[in-house]
Amino acid sequence: MARLTLENAWVELPISLSRSHKGGVSRTGGEIDVSRGVVTALRDISFELRDGDRLGLMGHNGAGKTTMLRLLAGAYPPTRGRITTIGSISTLFNATPGINAEGTGRENIITCGLHLGLSRRQIAAKMDEIIDFAELGDFIDLPVRIYSAGMMTRLGFSIVTAVEPEILLLDEGLATGDAHFARKASEKMNQLIASSSILVLASHSETLLADTCTRCIMLEHGRIIADGGAKDTVETYRRAVVEAADADDAQALERAYDLASDMARRGEHPPADLEIQGLRYALRLVPGDQAMTMRLLSLMHAQGRSLRPLDEAELLIPAIRKNPDREDLLDRLKGLLDSGALEGHEPARRDAAAILNRRVQQVETYAEPAGIVAAAQSGDVEGMYRAFALSQELASKGEAVPAEIEELGLRYALMIDPTNVGMLQRSFDLRAALGLEADLNAEVRLITGTLALHPGRTDLIDRLRQILTLGDAPLHPETRASAVAVLTALPQHDDRTKVLSPA
Repeated sequence: MARLTLENAWVELPISLSRSHKGGVSRTGGEIDVSRGVVTALRDISFELRDGDRLGLMGHNGAGKTTMLRLLAGAYPPTRGRITTIGSISTLFNATPGINAEGTGRENIITCGLHLGLSRRQIAAKMDEIIDFAELGDFIDLPVRIYSAGMMTRLGFSIVTAVEPEILLLDEGLATGDAHFARKASEKMNQLIASSSILVLASHSETLLADTCTRCIMLEHGRIIADGGAKDTVETYRRAVVEAADADDAQALERAYDLASDMARRGEHPPADLEIQGLRYALRLVPGDQAMTMRLLSLMHAQGRSLRPLDEAELLIPAIRKNPDREDLLDRLKGLLDSGALEGHEPARRDAAAILNRRVQQVETYAEPAGIVAAAQSGDVEGMYRAFALSQELASKGEAVPAEIEELGLRYALMIDPTNVGMLQRSFDLRAALGLEADLNAEVRLITGTLALHPGRTDLIDRLRQILTLGDAPLHPETRASAVAVLTALPQHDDRTKVLSPA
């Protein structure tokens, strides 16, 4: 009959620290005791497991799950308290236990099997089974140092799963190689779980723990903070994190973010209340992110909740700065400001007022074509975009588009598609008609684009050579390089295609 008992067990790991180290409890890991030079990885752990028990270990990275498995396996002796074990133990949290890189695969099966507690007779009886499962072929008799990482994993997993344990210690993060081998490994682990008397499973997956285990322990900084039925423990811990985060506890907000992120990475959908708190933390890291801001506001609305005015303003202000045309966000911010909800919060009220005043000025500027023209001519990209949109609107109505508006709109369009020959030609013609100075970079792009389609246009070849020989021609380096490349590639029928260096 298998049994596993821990009585007030501690694991303290000796470390070397500089005198300036402050110690204490960090976000992850155990408590650092500078005066004694130890990290308390597990503190005052007590529980008992008997036949049929399926225990899940929960907690964030650094909470103490792996240390607990090592303590139960005997790899770490308790520095205080004691552990009592009845029954054989198999560990599945290291797929390469004690493998010697210089030995062959076959030799490592023997040495690792002895390390796991098998007799030589048992190893000999299982040798063919292990080799067949590893699928290493002739490599089984070659040195392990030439194995790939995947081959090493196959060998190690095949060895550690050859033991038929009464007590199985399993880490969900155990690597199992490629997809084909992973399926075999999963089936093998399920067989071991079913046949073991006691299971201890460390995992981040709340779903896996709830489905596999009869009991769960939640660890944090090496302490047991919850112990009970799997589903109840998961829900109790999550609820405690959400409540603390909702009260603006900084550590709880970060914990909510970690929990929600872990669930999302596993393809699980976080509960809305947990996702809300995770998003609140994420938006402190990336303020103004449009997608996260809108997701948070949407979740709050769906739950019939509202943010405090200051919190909502602090979300909206950076989001609007990144997305100044979001009328829905501007309307929400205007509502907060007009309601007086930001009174007493001067920095937020001042920033909100400045954003809305600037928006009013923009609306007034772009309300009439003359304002759009003035803004675009000054180099304002928003003004060029407005000119482009106005051109499209007038053309769709069958109305004439003023040449000045069309030319400014084409400046914006050519930012998006700078080599469009049709737009370049139209822009060139409009600038000439309006008496504007020629844009030599645009003209070169127009010429090179046309020559690519009509290499026999000698007039364009002459013009391109003329531009390239202008010593003070304000050409961008990439534009000049493109022009030289086009001329060089043209058929050498006459002297027109000879490339001249600029004066």
